Amino acid sequence: MSTPSYLRLLKNMTAFGAIKGGNFLIPLVTLPYLVRTLGLEGYGSLNFALALAQFLAVTIQYGFTITATRQIARIQGNHRKLNICYSTYFYSTFLLALVGFAVYLLIVFMIPEFSRDSYLFIYCGLYLAMQAMVPVWAFQGTEHMPMLTWIFLSTRLLFLVLLICLVQDQSHVIRVALINMVCALIALLLALFVLHKQLKLRLIAVPLGSIRQTIKNGRDIFIAQFAPNLYKNASVFVLGLYSSDLVVGAYSAALKLIEVTVTIGQVISSAVLPILARNIQHHRLYSQVMLGLGILFTALVVSFSHSIAEFAFDSTRKELVICLQVLSISITFVYLYTTFGVNYLMLQGLDHLARNLSVAVSLVGLLSLLVSVPQFGYIACLAVVVTSRMLMGLGSVALYQLNQSNQRTR
Repeated sequence: MSTPSYLRLLKNMTAFGAIKGGNFLIPLVTLPYLVRTLGLEGYGSLNFALALAQFLAVTIQYGFTITATRQIARIQGNHRKLNICYSTYFYSTFLLALVGFAVYLLIVFMIPEFSRDSYLFIYCGLYLAMQAMVPVWAFQGTEHMPMLTWIFLSTRLLFLVLLICLVQDQSHVIRVALINMVCALIALLLALFVLHKQLKLRLIAVPLGSIRQTIKNGRDIFIAQFAPNLYKNASVFVLGLYSSDLVVGAYSAALKLIEVTVTIGQVISSAVLPILARNIQHHRLYSQVMLGLGILFTALVVSFSHSIAEFAFDSTRKELVICLQVLSISITFVYLYTTFGVNYLMLQGLDHLARNLSVAVSLVGLLSLLVSVPQFGYIACLAVVVTSRMLMGLGSVALYQLNQSNQRTR
C-alpha cells in the first residue's frame, strides 16, 4: 500500500469513525436520558416503530453502499462517468424511496395496532427513509468522507440539543421521532449541496433502462443485506407483539449497545472498502485485524456487562444484563461476516453466494422467532440472533476458503 493510499485510508477511517461515533455515541449518551424520561415502556414503543421502519431504510439503501462505492472507486478520475454513475444511483434510491414509503404507509394504516400510533410510525418512517437517501456511497467511493463528517456530526448535535429542550416526560415519545426526522432532512439537503458545490457532481438525465439495470444488478447484495433484518429487527418487532414494553425496552437497549461495538468494525471495513475494491491483496492483513478486534470486544462486554448496564442505564435489571452477556457472543461472528462476506465475496463479484447464505440463515431465524418467542420471550430472541450471526459468520469464512481453494487449483 503506497503512502498516499495509507494516508487516505487513515483520513477516511477517521471520518467514518467520527460519523459512526456520532451516530452511536450520541444515542449512547441520550439513551439513559430517554430511558429515564420516557420510561422503558415509552422507549420500547419508540423502538417498536423504528424496527418496522428499518425495513424501509434497508430497501432504500438497496446495497448501494457496496455496489455504488465499488463502481465509483474504480472510475475515479473520469468526471463524466462519475456524473452518470452518481445520477443513476441517486435516481434509483429516490424511486425505491417513493415505492417503499407507499407500501410502508399501506402497512401502517391496514394494521390497527400500528394505525393507533400512526404519527409515530410515519415520523419514524420518514426519518429512516431520509437518512437512507443520503448518498454516503458517493463520498465513500471518491474517498471524501471528511466532507460528510461535519454534516452528520452537526445534525446529531442539533438532535441532542433539541432532544434535551423538547423531550421532558413520557408523553413526548413522538417528539423524539419528529426531531430525528427533521435532522435527517437537514443532513440529506446538506449532503446534496456539498456534492454539487465541492465535488462538482451533477444530477444529469439518464435512461430509465439504466436505473432498471442498476436495481437489477444490485439485487443480490440487497437481498444479502436485507435478509438479516428478518431476524435482527424482526426480533424487536416480534417481541413487541408478545411481551411488555419494558422487556422490549431492555432488549432494544442491550442490542443497541452491542451495535456500538459492531460499528467499530463497520468503520474500518467501510474505510478499507475502496482500497480492497482496487487491490484485494490487502485482505489478509485486514482480516487478521478484524478477527482480533471481534474477539477483544466480545471478551470485554462479557466481563463487564454488569458495570456497563449500571453505567449506561443506571440499572442492573436481570433482563438487561442477560441480554448484554448473551448478545456479546455475536460480536465476533458479525466481524467475520463483515470481513469475509461483505468485504470479500461481494467485492469479488460473488454476490450470489453471500445472498444465498444470508437468505437461508435469515429465513430459518425468522421462522425460529415466530415459533419460539410466544413461548420463551426475549430468551428466544437472544438465542435466534446469536445463532443466526454465528451461522452467517462461519458460513462466510467457509465460502471464502472454498473460493481460495478453487483459485489455487486453477
